[in-house]
Amino acid sequence: MVIYRDTTNDIAVMVVDNTGIVGTLTSEGFTHSMFADESSYIAGKGILIIGYPLGIGIEDGRDNPVVRFGLLAQNSCAETFLIDGMVNHGNSGSPVFVITAHNTRVVGMVTAFKDDAIEVVDEKGIKSVTPYNSGLSVAVKSSWIEKAVEEANKRLRFE
Repeated sequence: MVIYRDTTNDIAVMVVDNTGIVGTLTSEGFTHSMFADESSYIAGKGILIIGYPLGIGIEDGRDNPVVRFGLLAQNSCAETFLIDGMVNHGNSGSPVFVITAHNTRVVGMVTAFKDDAIEVVDEKGIKSVTPYNSGLSVAVKSSWIEKAVEEANKRLRFE
């Protein structure tokens, strides 16, 4: 059940409930202190992207996410930031962690990767254009994820 949707930032808060009883959203894995603040968005910082690109890691019911390393490439927007780290289809919704010497914090969530195209020539000399993953990706900032969860909690309390 979708409780809250932010189409601008590509965030949805969903509740999976097998009992028919839906209560206040809680997170068993994350606390407020685990989310990064605005001071964490510095170009050049190392990040980890954890997810299931191209469906890898979920074959045969397994739960083995792929962990990739990247860099926070640019912080020029209030809602999103650019990362230099390879993501593919299946990484949407993947958490992005910023790495420091003292702690690791959730800095955002992957929402898209920047498609590009290159011209190639086959063995017969015929030119064609083929899709190319530029290695640049867009992630929504953790503050927007927290706002989405707060809004979902408000809606659950009043319904």
